[in-house]
Amino acid sequence: MKKVNYLLFVTIFVFALGACKKKGCLDQNATNYNSEAKKDDGSCLYEGSAVIWFNTPKVIEYSATGTSNLVFYLEGIQIGTLNLLDFINTAPACGGDHAVTVKRNLDSAPSKSFSLVVKGDSGATLDTYSLTIVGNKCTKFLLN
Repeated sequence: MKKVNYLLFVTIFVFALGACKKKGCLDQNATNYNSEAKKDDGSCLYEGSAVIWFNTPKVIEYSATGTSNLVFYLEGIQIGTLNLLDFINTAPACGGDHAVTVKRNLDSAPSKSFSLVVKGDSGATLDTYSLTIVGNKCTKFLLN
């Protein structure tokens, strides 16, 4: 009987230790990464940025429409304005000059696609894009 009680005690003890594993987010790209967690609990949250820019070919194309300013909308919300003379021919850093930088909460998705609309001075839509923002990164997005 003592052997049965001992085996029962050991079994309960082992299961109790396993149940005490700290749970949390194990993805280092998540904003709530927990280095002390031993088991992923699906709670990871992500945030990412994108820098949107244009170069000489787009300046020529947009100039032909008579516009001099570009207005950028992400999911219908205005995120920035640039003059056509604010173009550059190399990718800028996030938050850099001559570009529009946007930061978005991605919730529990490591990446998320958004609708990007570029409008001219008159409010007419010049271009529509699908912009994918990746968690913990700055996506460089050239209008082309």
